[in-house]
Amino acid sequence: MCSRIFGITIREVKTDALVPLADMLNHRAPKQTVWSYSDMHEGFVIEAVTEIDKNKEIFDSYGRKCNSRFLLNYGFILPNNESNEVVAHCFDIGGEDRNTGGGSLAG
Repeated sequence: MCSRIFGITIREVKTDALVPLADMLNHRAPKQTVWSYSDMHEGFVIEAVTEIDKNKEIFDSYGRKCNSRFLLNYGFILPNNESNEVVAHCFDIGGEDRNTGGGSLAG
């Protein structure tokens, strides 16, 4: 799995950043948040673009990607991913095909 980096612009210079805690947001579409680096606040900012109820998980959209990119960059695949370029099969330890359209590799 590759690092979860964020492409940001700081003082008009494009760069990549590791952003602790921001990379803990799970993926779900449509997006609930937008993120950027704020020169005014001198830090990474995540803002809600939809109403999010108190004590509910906050999600970010990682965008439309095929499962091979999700797996390499984020460590998961989506079931029935319409953006899939390749079909991924997940097997449990007993060898049973659990999901032909993708899915989480975890339990």
